[in-house]
Amino acid sequence: MENKKKTPVGLIIALLIFCVLLGGLGAGVLHVLRTPTGTQNEVIVSDTENADHAPSIAEAVVESEESSARSAESGAGPDVSGAEAALSAAASSQAPAAPETASSTEPAAAEAVPAAGEVRMGDAQGELEDGTPVALVGVDLNAPTIRSMTDPAFFQGCPERIVKLLTPNPYSRSQDRLESVNDIVIHYVGNAGSSAMENRDYFESLQDGSTSASSHFIVGLEGEIVQCVPLSEIAYATKNRNVDTISIEICHPDADGKFSDVTYRSAIRLTAWLCKAFGIGPEHVIRHYDVTGKLCPLYYVEHPDAWEQFLSDVRTEYEQNAST
Repeated sequence: MENKKKTPVGLIIALLIFCVLLGGLGAGVLHVLRTPTGTQNEVIVSDTENADHAPSIAEAVVESEESSARSAESGAGPDVSGAEAALSAAASSQAPAAPETASSTEPAAAEAVPAAGEVRMGDAQGELEDGTPVALVGVDLNAPTIRSMTDPAFFQGCPERIVKLLTPNPYSRSQDRLESVNDIVIHYVGNAGSSAMENRDYFESLQDGSTSASSHFIVGLEGEIVQCVPLSEIAYATKNRNVDTISIEICHPDADGKFSDVTYRSAIRLTAWLCKAFGIGPEHVIRHYDVTGKLCPLYYVEHPDAWEQFLSDVRTEYEQNAST
C-alpha cells in the first residue's frame, strides 16, 4: 500500500492569509490610481472658487472620475448619465450667449455724460439750443458737439445770447453733423454798419439757392450775440473747414473792419468760452484768412499786431474762466 504525504494544515492557512493580504493591497493601489490627489483638487478649486457660473470642463472630468471610482468600490457600474450631465453643463456654460434682440425701435432715453477719456457710442435724446427735441442715433456720447444737446451743464459760463436758429434748408443750415471742433474761426460781416439780426436774416433768405452762407454766431454792434446754427451742426463759412470748426461773424461800424470796443469785448468772451467748452486752447483761434487767404476779418489781416492782441485777450479770458 503506497503512503501519501499530507500537506501540513499550517502551511495551507499561511497561503490563504497571504492571498487575502495580496488582494487587499491590489485593491488599495487601484483606488489610489483612480482618485485625484489633494493637490490636483486644490488647483482646480483655486481657479474657479470665485466663479458664478457652472463647473468648468476640468471640474466635470474630476467629478466623473470620482464617481466611477466610488461605483467600482461598491460593485456597481459607473454613473454614465451623471458624468455626461456634468460634462454637458460645463460645456454649455462656456458657449457664448445668444445676442439679445432689441424689443423696440424707440430712441433711448437721454444718456448720462460719460467720464472724461471714456469712449462710448450709443443712442440718446436731447434738445437743440432753442429747445427743439432731437433723437441721436449711434453717436459718440463723449463728443462736445453731442454734449451740447445732452448735458445741461455744457452752457455754464456762456455769454448771454439770443438763440434764433435758421430754418433747416440746403443752403444755410443743412443739419449735417459737426463731428468734432478743432478750431474757432473769426470772420467779419460783409456790410459795415449792419446788425447781427440783419445778418442772421440774410442767412435765412438764402433758401432760394443763390449761394450758401451761414455762421454759428454773429456778434452785433451793441455787443449782442445771436446764435444761428446749433453747435452740433456745420455752418457754411469756411469752405473745406466747415466740417471741423465753429464760426463767429463779427459786425463792425466802418469799412476798415475794426470792431468797436463793446463788440470786441463780447467777441473775446464768446471765443474764450467756446475754447473751454470744446476743450481746445486759444492757440486754436484762427482767422478766415488763415484757411482760404480771404482778407477776413479785414482789419485783423491788415494789422497783424491787432490780431496778436486779440489772441492775447482771448487767452487771458480763457485762463480766468479755467480757474473758476
